[in-house]
Amino acid sequence: MKAINRFRKGSGAYRCECCTRLTRATGSGDAAGVRLCEECYEMAGIENLIADSGETQELKKELEQLRQQVIAKGGKL
Repeated sequence: MKAINRFRKGSGAYRCECCTRLTRATGSGDAAGVRLCEECYEMAGIENLIADSGETQELKKELEQLRQQVIAKGGKL
């Protein structure tokens, strides 16, 4: 079975503007000129949701899981 590659062919690698990890365009964090890895893009969305709706334990847990993923992959927050 062929592995699914989520990177766009021909796209260069770039550093995430948040965690500085080397990443490539995947369609999530690189839209509209924002150059974020997928995890940082998701964290930004959760932080916006918290600012709009208030913090919940579920959102805090999801945010912490994403932070741990970034750190485990060599990112600096």
